[in-house]
Amino acid sequence: MILQKLENIDHARAEQLPCTAAVYLWQLSCQPQTIDITSAAGVKNWVTRLANAPMLEVGESRLAPIDNGKSMIRSRFLTFSGVRIGGAKLTQDEIERLGGLVQSAEGRTRMLELLELFGSVAPIVYVGQSKDLRARIRKHLSRGSRLSSRVESCGLLMENLTLRYVEVPDFKLADRQLLERIVTYICLAPLSMRAG
Repeated sequence: MILQKLENIDHARAEQLPCTAAVYLWQLSCQPQTIDITSAAGVKNWVTRLANAPMLEVGESRLAPIDNGKSMIRSRFLTFSGVRIGGAKLTQDEIERLGGLVQSAEGRTRMLELLELFGSVAPIVYVGQSKDLRARIRKHLSRGSRLSSRVESCGLLMENLTLRYVEVPDFKLADRQLLERIVTYICLAPLSMRAG
């Protein structure tokens, strides 16, 4: 079994995906996709947007039910409001320093190479499962899909994410949902609405 990786995914590249059962995840990409990497301003804006993007923002939400083994406990008094996880605004001094680092072509190349090195440990933002990987990913890429809307609310685009997946054609729905749940818990994927 191999965990496949597909970067720069769009509708055309999604057509190359297999129409098979799979468990997949979206990971933050530290590689620029369609930005202007030939200019200092393009690289500076991309890096700033990447650093500023939260992985999760909650407008307002009640604490989810808790299973204590005997019964479900629902909080009637605990509500989260305005919670933001990940991402931090770069200060003006940091933005200016970044601008200086990427002013030359050599500096831009070095910054992009350094960020790419950290891409393998970038956060997993979503885990899912599907009986037809190609159809599911095309749906995710559609403008206005639930996932693309949540990604955009974090200041990112789907092109800022890398798709990773493993084919599991022999897994029944319950098996895929179990694997999805386990991977979501292990990866702490904040944009997943449910695990399994």
